[in-house]
Amino acid sequence: MRRRTFVATVGLASLAGCAADNNGGGSTDGESEQSPDAQLPSNAPENTDVVITDNLLEVYLSEIEEISEIRVVDDGELRTVEPANDVFIHAIVEVWNMSEEERDRMDSSTFRLWSAGDVYIELLELPGGHSVHEIRDERIFQTDWDRDRAPGFESLNPDNIERLMFLFDVPESSGYLMEWEPTAPIDGSTERVYLRERTDE
Repeated sequence: MRRRTFVATVGLASLAGCAADNNGGGSTDGESEQSPDAQLPSNAPENTDVVITDNLLEVYLSEIEEISEIRVVDDGELRTVEPANDVFIHAIVEVWNMSEEERDRMDSSTFRLWSAGDVYIELLELPGGHSVHEIRDERIFQTDWDRDRAPGFESLNPDNIERLMFLFDVPESSGYLMEWEPTAPIDGSTERVYLRERTDE
């Protein structure tokens, strides 16, 4: 299996607080036992980097002010993904028992999708990314892996999704607004997200 490590360099994230939050609950699915591997790794530079590997299933980064770069280590080869106006949307989806057919269906030209073990990480760059036009007109931001089926997470078998978490960093200067809409969740906590262009009033 190819080994990929994702390193997000963030600004003013209180990683110590994040680790405490990560160990102190926050789960909505009733599971109280956390794997020690779910903590922030000891080799992450303090207040600078968050290393996302296949053992890091949850990271709470409520204090992020900006993301300055994303570095991807793919089988030892380092690549840097430059942010566009420090606006990124991250989604971490933990899945299991996924068939090859389901995995193929998740791949989309709209998203750059990388796999680290059974943790799938989607990175959508805004604005200036090739996919910004796909959601500009108040389209629901969802991972519509199969556009011929129901959009978004409904396209996946809910039994394969344990929890879903979004990490947002959308500064006011970006020209975009983020809106939330509670929905009938498939995992007890899912919400739909709208991203629309900011207007003068």
